[in-house]
Amino acid sequence: MSKAKGKAAVVEEAPPEPVKGNGEFEMPDRSRYKGDYLDTAGVKCRHGTGIFTMGAETYSGEWVNDAMTGQGEYVFSSGAVYEGSFRNNLFEGEGTYTFPNGSSYTGNWQNNKLHGQGTLTSADGLVTVGEFVNGVYMSGEKSGPPQGSSITA
Repeated sequence: MSKAKGKAAVVEEAPPEPVKGNGEFEMPDRSRYKGDYLDTAGVKCRHGTGIFTMGAETYSGEWVNDAMTGQGEYVFSSGAVYEGSFRNNLFEGEGTYTFPNGSSYTGNWQNNKLHGQGTLTSADGLVTVGEFVNGVYMSGEKSGPPQGSSITA
């Protein structure tokens, strides 16, 4: 039988449980967040529903572990808007992206790219419905602008 002399038992402590909160705070880069968060040992993590503003860009929607995940709307400084599903800060799932010129895409997204079934409508009315793969139109149907509308270059 051996005895350990002079050694204290090491007891590992469990990490602190996160505390839910709601409030407003500013990041070091001067971006701002207002909404739900988790606080673990003084470190805040966006989690729940909130609004994030960075310069002229704004995201309003759901957060999971500090990432845009769930349903939300991102307004870009260019005037473009994406409304739909996010996963880990990327467009993922169903959503609509409206370009600054009024063109829009509604359909499936994967890794921030048009991917799957969708409808692309140009500002002058050209409608493309079909299959997109990694942002590239692969197959489907294209139609001209609605009758009586003018086409601009």
